[in-house]
Amino acid sequence: MEKEANCTLDVNVVPACFDANKFEPTEGHIENRILTVARHVEKKGIEYALRSIANIDTKVDYRVIGTGPRTEYLKELTEDLKIKDQVSFLGRVSDERLKREMDEAQLFLLPCVVAKNGDRDGVPVSIKEAMAMKTPPVTTTVSGIPEIVDESCGYLSPPKDVESLCNSIKEGLNSRSNDIGRNAQQRIQSHKSEKVVDDLIKIFHELV
Repeated sequence: MEKEANCTLDVNVVPACFDANKFEPTEGHIENRILTVARHVEKKGIEYALRSIANIDTKVDYRVIGTGPRTEYLKELTEDLKIKDQVSFLGRVSDERLKREMDEAQLFLLPCVVAKNGDRDGVPVSIKEAMAMKTPPVTTTVSGIPEIVDESCGYLSPPKDVESLCNSIKEGLNSRSNDIGRNAQQRIQSHKSEKVVDDLIKIFHELV
């Protein structure tokens, strides 16, 4: 960022925060359970998630929380791909249900893309929440996502690359180690509200 702005001053990057205290994992992941939490719009890439589910040999329990203008299209695609028995569209859920679903999922799947109109995510809060629950994210290299997700704490694919997503999902489902989930939780600590506020206060004090 400093290079692109041709800036010679020190730049402090403070991440967007979230309330990590609401997310307390119980180590209760259910085998082959995959979760997406997102508004049903193009930039979330849910259609690529569905195509990936259709192209892996393992039968999964894929749950999609959220609503939006593409819901009917996604349901029709699920039928066309013949994976209706593996996919549940849960719509809107309570906060408690959301936390339980994140806790029980073996993987969190959000293959973000750049929409045709240029719309894209920065770093989706739902990825941070999943990481706080020790649920490894399977996502893409769009925007700022690689700043918090790498091979030590999740799985990254190029956007719209179904083959790469399939490989990431299979690797995540076949992993018998909890290290990636633990690393994900550790990585996201710097985005906790308390940490971000402390960092901002420190920066302001240095400026005074």
